[in-house]
Amino acid sequence: MQAELASRLRRVMKGDTIPKSGVTGVTGYVSKPLKLQRLRGLRHENSKGENNDEGGVTDVVTAACDLDPSSLEERKGMAMGSVPEPYLDAWARFQLQRPAACDEPSWLQAINDAGLFLDRWGVQADALGFTPGDLFDAPHDGLVWFMKGSPAVAMGPGFVKLQGGRLWQSARTKEQH
Repeated sequence: MQAELASRLRRVMKGDTIPKSGVTGVTGYVSKPLKLQRLRGLRHENSKGENNDEGGVTDVVTAACDLDPSSLEERKGMAMGSVPEPYLDAWARFQLQRPAACDEPSWLQAINDAGLFLDRWGVQADALGFTPGDLFDAPHDGLVWFMKGSPAVAMGPGFVKLQGGRLWQSARTKEQH
């Protein structure tokens, strides 16, 4: 039995098809090459699936993470000139790493909303003191998550009015009132 097993293992390692028995409908097995993938860091969640990170959710977007540095620099280079410098790094990271607590369609909508907002209002947001966290904090506190396809029509210190009348306030503004 040992010799037969060793023979089968050698054939599998070479990529040969090995007939299987005992499973209906399966005539052979072809091993596929392994694919290496970069893994995202784990996030602590409670039993309800809520994030418990002490540093806040913005840390995932604005803090150093295991993103490919060349991809990050490429994104920053593409945005340079149209995105104010204080938001450049967070914007690039935001596009490359979906927050763990967010589904993909919501993240893609937030990316689109963020791009439109930064093109139209980025300079004014910077002048009014909006932080990267004000814009990108995930998944519910940041402006780009609140927009959900509604463009900004007006803004002031700590608030943005959206088309349709909804009003977003920064967490700092809420704490002051």
